[in-house]
Amino acid sequence: VGLGSVDYISKQEGGLIILYSLKNSFLPEHTFPTTSGVKCLDIHPQHPSLLAVGFYDGCVAIYSMGKKGLKPVCKGTVPEPSSFTNPVFQVCWQNNET
Repeated sequence: VGLGSVDYISKQEGGLIILYSLKNSFLPEHTFPTTSGVKCLDIHPQHPSLLAVGFYDGCVAIYSMGKKGLKPVCKGTVPEPSSFTNPVFQVCWQNNET
């Protein structure tokens, strides 16, 4: 689950990535704070330990989910504060078998 504010007028605070298990869907197994609100996420279809996340500040990051939790594999940088960036509303893994 990715959490972030839907209030686009006020200043955005951080968000959360929350991982649940089917064994216990009432309590999260792991909770990870993010510096920007999470707008979207997608799990890789062939490698379910990889998670692509799109953020309110325009960044996209790839995380690896393992026994020790969530580790960032790579994250795009945010442009200068004076630059205008749009939130990322959709991320999707591309099929390379075409």
